[in-house]
Amino acid sequence: MTKGTQYTGQEFEVFQQLLNDCKASPSEKDFLLILVPHLPVELMQQALEAVTQIEDAYYKSSALREIVPHLPVELMQQALEAATQIEDAYDKSSALGDIAPHLSEAFRTQTLQQALEAATQIEDAYYKSSALGNIVPHLPVELMQQALEAVTQIEDANYKSSALGNIVPHLPVELMQQALEAATQIEDAYYKSCALKNIAPHLPEPFRIQTLQQALEAVTQIEDASNKSSTLGNIVPHLPVELMQQALEAVTQIEDANSKSSALRNIVPYLPVELMQQALEAVIQIKNSNYKSSALGNIVPHLPVELMQQALEAATQIEDAYYKSCALKNIAPHLPEP
Repeated sequence: MTKGTQYTGQEFEVFQQLLNDCKASPSEKDFLLILVPHLPVELMQQALEAVTQIEDAYYKSSALREIVPHLPVELMQQALEAATQIEDAYDKSSALGDIAPHLSEAFRTQTLQQALEAATQIEDAYYKSSALGNIVPHLPVELMQQALEAVTQIEDANYKSSALGNIVPHLPVELMQQALEAATQIEDAYYKSCALKNIAPHLPEPFRIQTLQQALEAVTQIEDASNKSSTLGNIVPHLPVELMQQALEAVTQIEDANSKSSALRNIVPYLPVELMQQALEAVIQIKNSNYKSSALGNIVPHLPVELMQQALEAATQIEDAYYKSCALKNIAPHLPEP
């Protein structure tokens, strides 16, 4: 059954009794949410009143999110008032953000302004970043400056980087420089590189390349081998050819065999032919038989024919018989006929 269904008098009375029985306590919240989509419009007022009686901020916010899409226009103001009375800043921001898309344009902007103001009052970095991420896609351009300022005030490097990644695709071009400055001020190299990588595609040339250069420089400062490898893998597809040498040098500096092998797998498909010799040498320097065999298997399909003999020699020097056989099997199809 749906809201538009014609109900018999007996069915209407059943729905009404169910609503009367629901006291809108948190434990009964799920029951309310299951019931709402099937209610006749005549009972929406009563359902909304049940929602407004929920005392727990989280459950009230969740219930408002579920009921608002089913409310008639004349009840939207009452739902909005219920959202503004939520004391917890995160839950208030969430509720207002969920209601806003269902309002007329004039009220929508005003409600989004309230949602944004609530988000800026959130002290916890995770919840502030999350709240801003939920609101930003719906904000009009005139509120983007305020939203960006809220993002720049986040102190935690992880959540600031995440929030910047969420807001940048929606920023007008005149605010990109401010977002870029916020990213460069992140101290943690890993999160700085992530933020810069996310900003770069939205910048015009030559700023895009300059930002990717900064992101790459930040990657070289990442101490954790696994994080360095994964971040390089994320950045490399966006790099211009002139930055590939620098990216490859960052890969060769990774000491952990697994992480180096993984980074080589990600970078090799994007390397120009003139860097393949250097990439192959990096593979040969891997001591672990497993990861050397894997790295050879990944690089061989991209090698020019003049480097195949060197790759073959590297495979034959693998001491472990199993991994040697794997490497040779992967190389064989790419070798010329005798």
